[in-house]
Amino acid sequence: MRLFANIIGEVRGLEYAPIKFEVSEDLAYWSAEIQGKVIAKAEALTGPMTPPGKRVQTINALGSEVRPGTVTTWGTAVSDEVDAPEVRFQ
Repeated sequence: MRLFANIIGEVRGLEYAPIKFEVSEDLAYWSAEIQGKVIAKAEALTGPMTPPGKRVQTINALGSEVRPGTVTTWGTAVSDEVDAPEVRFQ
């Protein structure tokens, strides 16, 4: 917690809450929610060169945050909202 506090400057409290995380089997969307606090949703990118039913993906991307041999699916946020004490954005 101390290292985390150094990043954000001041810790104003701590709460425990269940986190709901969902990823569709076909990677078309993914989401995370902390009820009443955080909602984040994203949809996978598609494009004119992407085969039907497939997603824009990078396999073994150089310098990627994922480990070698894994697939990165690219997406865009469709919902991004936080409602916590003294913090609110959409």
